Amino acid sequence: MLTPRFKLVQDDKFVTVSIYAPFTHVAETEVFMDGTDFRFFSKPYFLRLHFPCEIVENDEASAKFEADTVSYVIKCPKVNQGEFFPKLDMITELCKPKGSINASNIEVLEDSELLNDETEEEFYFEQIIPDEKDDSICEGELHRIGFGFKHENVFTKLLEECQEVLDVKNPDTLSVKERKRKRLEKEEEDFDSDHYLSELHEPDDVLIEVIKHQSIHGKIESLNDDESAKLADYTRKDVKIESKFKFATMCGLLDVLFAYCYDIRVNFGEHTSESGWTISKLCATLVCNDSFQTFSETIVATSRRALIYPIYRHFDLTRKVWSDVQDILKCGQIPIIKALLDITKIFNESDGRYIFNQLYVDQYVAWVQKLKKDNLNSIATNLEIILKELSKADLNLELNELEAAAEMVLKETQNEEQIFIESMKNVEISDNKDRLAARSDSDDDSESDSEDSDSDSTDSDDFTSAEEGNND
Repeated sequence: MLTPRFKLVQDDKFVTVSIYAPFTHVAETEVFMDGTDFRFFSKPYFLRLHFPCEIVENDEASAKFEADTVSYVIKCPKVNQGEFFPKLDMITELCKPKGSINASNIEVLEDSELLNDETEEEFYFEQIIPDEKDDSICEGELHRIGFGFKHENVFTKLLEECQEVLDVKNPDTLSVKERKRKRLEKEEEDFDSDHYLSELHEPDDVLIEVIKHQSIHGKIESLNDDESAKLADYTRKDVKIESKFKFATMCGLLDVLFAYCYDIRVNFGEHTSESGWTISKLCATLVCNDSFQTFSETIVATSRRALIYPIYRHFDLTRKVWSDVQDILKCGQIPIIKALLDITKIFNESDGRYIFNQLYVDQYVAWVQKLKKDNLNSIATNLEIILKELSKADLNLELNELEAAAEMVLKETQNEEQIFIESMKNVEISDNKDRLAARSDSDDDSESDSEDSDSDSTDSDDFTSAEEGNND
């Protein structure tokens, strides 16, 4: 989200907020005011202010859009009329949230509960479908979230804006099983079949180019000087994970990499002001604090979200993005680290999303350096095998049924158009016949008139001859 330009003025009754916000939809704009908090949201803009005194949303509150200045003018009534709000010109201070802005006070499990550190991480990547009755993670770790399920009591101590970036609220009060259920329910509610079918049957030129775009990840061989220097900041990160959580942690990394690769592909190797939203929204590990037990489950989850939330929603595009992820894995730790460092920068510049760095990404940066390249190649091979068998039916969005219904509608429309065209041809033929018949009748009348004229002329000549004979 972008922070819009704005200015503040006040009188005895109101604080008036003028927000410059072009390219927005008035009908989709939301304004909230209560106590000392003021919030404005209209894609792609978000503004949150913390006033020194209280305002209230009542009958005197108003908001209007001025087309000539492309601005929203919002009047916020003061709770105590006549009260002077100090330092309204200190805009930076007004934007600063109240409360904790980092996760330094998050409770982390004691080292005694974790494994001893290893020099390199080893994994056994056999794909075993978990028993539905096995809730060792789902229910046994009720309050634990984040990298390696190491954090608890997180969001009860942080700002509301950290909750606002989540799809599943208050995740550390839910088991993984409950988070997964809430995620799936929200995805089903948010899925837009019209958007999906539109891009399936009528993809625009940009989408076609996005799908064709060549990945650059396989060409990355080294870190630049800035990236190398940043790695020094991660030397003290605690990345020890209990053995039973290692595989889920790896699946979470794949989830993050998919979201990153999607953003890179659709923006042709660059990022935009929406990259923070896109990467986090596609990643159920981040915005839902979900966890996956197989590669297949991870692929299905990311592919579902890629057909529900971002600007381009195409099944072939999801396959291309997963191909990009495979390229990264095959090249080892370097491109993975570059991607994660890039994500940390994006999230640090995106309202509320810095928490994802503290809970996940920062620790992944340190953890990835311990992975073996052979393991990463093995993962890439597994992904390739699974993707070959992946079908639209696996995503549980009824895509095949939607496409079949759309195909029937298209055929019916085409039949109706064909019937209309044939009927118009018949009408045209009939009109032509009528015109020909009319022309024929007209020609007959002309010939009859001509014969009558000739007859009259003959009669006239005969009369003249007779008259001349009489004269003689």
